[in-house]
Amino acid sequence: MTFWILIRRWTKVWAVSGAVGTVLLLWSCSPGGTTLVETEVAGSSELLPGEKTDVGKIEFVVEHPGVKHKLQVWPKEADDAAVAQRNFGVVSFVLTVTDAAGKQIHFENVVAQNGKVAESFFTPAQAGPHTLEVSTTTRSIPKIHVLVSDPKRRTGKG
Repeated sequence: MTFWILIRRWTKVWAVSGAVGTVLLLWSCSPGGTTLVETEVAGSSELLPGEKTDVGKIEFVVEHPGVKHKLQVWPKEADDAAVAQRNFGVVSFVLTVTDAAGKQIHFENVVAQNGKVAESFFTPAQAGPHTLEVSTTTRSIPKIHVLVSDPKRRTGKG
């Protein structure tokens, strides 16, 4: 009888430690805590030949100056309910980041291949408000999905 009680206790301890380990693993792998802003801006679907592309302006606050931040952009279907994203081919984006004084701190042209994510990195010198301007030079892109993340941000509170 004592043998069965020990086995049951060991099983409970093993199950609890396994559940805790799983939760900690999922929490540490989740990028959600590092996100400063995630949004969508207009793409280039409604442009007529000769018209300039709209520039999406996104305001965000830098919490950790001197830390390399990640910018991710990718083309997105106009219908958010669409399950399958079509292959947009090669899509180019123009990214510009300015600080609170309006000084440009980052400029880059990036390319997303076959509906994948285009990445860029910048290291802000100051904390505070910043502006990201995003546009695409590729026609027929309904929306641009944008994600700005800070690897030092962990809780959503900075």
